[in-house]
Amino acid sequence: MLQCRPDGDFMKILHSSDWHLGRLLYGRRRLAEQEAFLEWLLALMRDEAIEALLLAGDIFDTTTPGNQALEAYYSFLKRAIDGGCRHIVVTAGNHDSPSTLAAPRQVLRTLGVHVVVDADDPAAAVLCLRDSAGRPELVVCAVPYLRDRDLRAAEAGETFTDKEQRLLEGLRARYAAIHGLAKLTIDAQPGLAAISMGHLFAAGGATVADDGVRELYIGGLAQVGADLFPDWLAYTALGHLHIAQTVGGRPEVRYAGSPLAMGFNEAGQSKQVVIIEVDTLATVAGDHSDATATTAASARRPVRIQPVNIPVFQKLRRLSGSLAELEAALTSLKADATQSDAAVWLELECVERASPSAIKERLYAALEGSPHQILIIKHAAAGESGGGLAVGPSLAAMSETEVFERLLEAEGVPEANRAELRLCYGQLLRRLYETESAEAAAKEAAAKEAGA
Repeated sequence: MLQCRPDGDFMKILHSSDWHLGRLLYGRRRLAEQEAFLEWLLALMRDEAIEALLLAGDIFDTTTPGNQALEAYYSFLKRAIDGGCRHIVVTAGNHDSPSTLAAPRQVLRTLGVHVVVDADDPAAAVLCLRDSAGRPELVVCAVPYLRDRDLRAAEAGETFTDKEQRLLEGLRARYAAIHGLAKLTIDAQPGLAAISMGHLFAAGGATVADDGVRELYIGGLAQVGADLFPDWLAYTALGHLHIAQTVGGRPEVRYAGSPLAMGFNEAGQSKQVVIIEVDTLATVAGDHSDATATTAASARRPVRIQPVNIPVFQKLRRLSGSLAELEAALTSLKADATQSDAAVWLELECVERASPSAIKERLYAALEGSPHQILIIKHAAAGESGGGLAVGPSLAAMSETEVFERLLEAEGVPEANRAELRLCYGQLLRRLYETESAEAAAKEAAAKEAGA
């Protein structure tokens, strides 16, 4: 049996997720901003001598990413490996097309990049990473987003509660099977550490409006607690929620969050990646004076956790007020700008009744000649009197769920009836997402066959 890495040797790992490459903001492409993040991340990984990178899902924003998004992703992987990172583990998120991520995985594996898009076979989700000498150095439970159809079989006449219970049971059973196999591996290799990954919604997780976080399961079901992840795991790297946060008060179970603000509601957030240093030997936690966090459970190995703030590559700012107040704010913003200032993207909300064309004309005029750009002007009527004006954000600015909730309100649907309607709507959305993924896979297969 090959021995593990030398005793007391800390392995440096970086956790990130939810890149959403190819994402638009009010129709504006963000690839330059995303590429700036990737350049920063490559430099950080070199400076910190990162040995393993964990990407916990939602690499792309859609199931059919464009060529530029794909090129940015593959270029990053190659440059990260060339820069000294020996292992990269990528799991699929609910936005990702499993077939797109999985297509080149055999080639990527030769470079040290492991791509996991399903967990039908629990053994395939348990990775044993090895050093250059072939010695085991880390076990990773690489659990991707688990789809509804993978977790339960629909049954005629089942209630909303039945579906929730079966989803939770299926989710817990799948994670238990994967974690069980990992535990057997580390028990057979004294000194070997294990890390888990997941793309899910933990109960109590924080979100904000317009962040693009889709419900993973019908009606928002199957939210799990931190107890899904056993104490013997050194760390759990989660994806899906865009706000960096810990789960259940456990510092070693956390979301890295998205690296960029997904919408204007996230503009003030501090975005992060997380650096983890795992001791390859200890079976009992020691007393570390780390600046951030050290796991406290007595049966858990020492692990140092250090969140690293990500620079802001594109400033976002939301302004709200009367037409005169917005004009004054834009004039001030324009006056303060210098030629070296990067453009600020603006979301404006006018709270008085006026002609939309007049509002647009005056606000664009106030900002003319500055580097800043207005992405959208929302109209929110102030008071009940005066001329008519559309109230609230446009359909393009709302998520599918927000549109449905507004429809329920507009139609006066009783609250008692809404749970079942949300359930049905969630099922339709999920089928649509999965159909899009299947169609993208079919097009990809057809293109390969035509080129053969």
